[in-house]
Amino acid sequence: MFNKVTLQKLAELKTKKKALDAELKEVKEEINDAECAVLEMFGEEGLDQVKAGGYTFSVNRKLNGSVSGGVEGVQALIDAGMIECTTVGWQRTAAVIREFTKAELEDDPLLSMEQIKAKFEDENPKLKGLVRIYEDYGVSMRKAT
Repeated sequence: MFNKVTLQKLAELKTKKKALDAELKEVKEEINDAECAVLEMFGEEGLDQVKAGGYTFSVNRKLNGSVSGGVEGVQALIDAGMIECTTVGWQRTAAVIREFTKAELEDDPLLSMEQIKAKFEDENPKLKGLVRIYEDYGVSMRKAT
């Protein structure tokens, strides 16, 4: 026999979760809008870090990469000697490309992502046309010291 009190509690919790999910979605959108505005300010001012309100805000740059092409891409990774990228998954592929990108930027910080992609493809010709290298920017926040 079903316990109606337990069913009612479940209904209340699911309703509450739905409301909280909607609120979280709104907050995430507001955060995204605020981060875009802050990134624009960082760019305009030529800064990469600012202290305000007891926090330190800084630009957070994330480098990522991927190989497309489905079966062709998997075979290209194997042919390029990167079989671990096919068995571990896309995270390993992204890590390999990210490590290459970071090393290239240390040598020449003014390289564009397209220049880095061309260098990666020159070193890994079997992956030519299948590689995507990109960067995402965000704003990090931590308690100011």
